[in-house]
Amino acid sequence: MVKKAESFKNATDDLEQRKYEIVLDHIENKKSKFLDFLAGFFVSQMVTFLLGSFAWFCSIDDDDNSGPQFRTKGIYGDMSYGQAIKNAYVFDDWRHGKGGVFQGVAGLIAYFVAIYIGLQSAKRGTKNRASEILNRVDLFKYFGRGIAIKNLFKELGPDIYKIVSSLSEIDRGYFSRLISGKTEDTDYETCVAIIDGYLKSHKKEHEEIIKVINEAVLPEAVKKRYGEGKTISFGAAKTLSEIKR
Repeated sequence: MVKKAESFKNATDDLEQRKYEIVLDHIENKKSKFLDFLAGFFVSQMVTFLLGSFAWFCSIDDDDNSGPQFRTKGIYGDMSYGQAIKNAYVFDDWRHGKGGVFQGVAGLIAYFVAIYIGLQSAKRGTKNRASEILNRVDLFKYFGRGIAIKNLFKELGPDIYKIVSSLSEIDRGYFSRLISGKTEDTDYETCVAIIDGYLKSHKKEHEEIIKVINEAVLPEAVKKRYGEGKTISFGAAKTLSEIKR
């Protein structure tokens, strides 16, 4: 029993991973990844800027007679705050052979760190988005809430129906929920996407499916792909025929 339970869990985990990868493939786009990269990059740069500024102020040379001179010594050398910034971000003194090696190296490290964090941010942002979309689509599978998919259409456009179709191809749960009739706010396009995807992996079940769903309400493309051109239903439509197109 333990082995069977473990095997079932592994199969479930594998299915969820495959579903996640399907969503990930559909939503990856250069614009979103670039924006996520910029967000991570600039946050990193801001943090290093604040840390560098704090280090500079901590190095201010105090003069008991005249007060703070707002110039530093030690690792910064004798330089102003403005010059320290130019050395860190445009390598001013380093490029002109006037020193500033510490600030230049620190600036390079900050750039590389920011690029790394930006790339990780882009990767993480896409993954989080994929997980969020999958969770919202699964609201239909578990609770019959088609409104979740309709709302995703506003964000993703027609791609959401491609995602639903691909998910239905490997997970029977969406189709089972659809034919149960226990759905809310399910639009026609969602129903078609679920049936089309399910039939891709269950072609021989076409005859059984149209005993429940009126073939006449399916798009011609679906009927030609999986059916035999029939226009008369084998049974009353329980779901799709009641949906306004």
